[in-house]
Amino acid sequence: MNEKEILGQIEYFMVHNYQNQERIFVYVRKIKKLEKSDANLKFFDSFGSLQFVEVIGIDRNVGFFEVPFKRKKIFYIIDKYAN
Repeated sequence: MNEKEILGQIEYFMVHNYQNQERIFVYVRKIKKLEKSDANLKFFDSFGSLQFVEVIGIDRNVGFFEVPFKRKKIFYIIDKYAN
């Protein structure tokens, strides 16, 4: 199992019990490509497809701030703990 940080929008989650082990899965729409602006702010311009992902841990909650830009939308990531 690979551990990887994922940023995305969770559509659903479920808790699965099997042989006395509890696991959490999310149905998430991950962001496609994370970029940084000149002001060192993280942003992206589109979401990818939906997929199920097993949750190992939730580090923090972030928000998305949508900004119209040149006939498309850009989403800045609002993260209280970002450097």
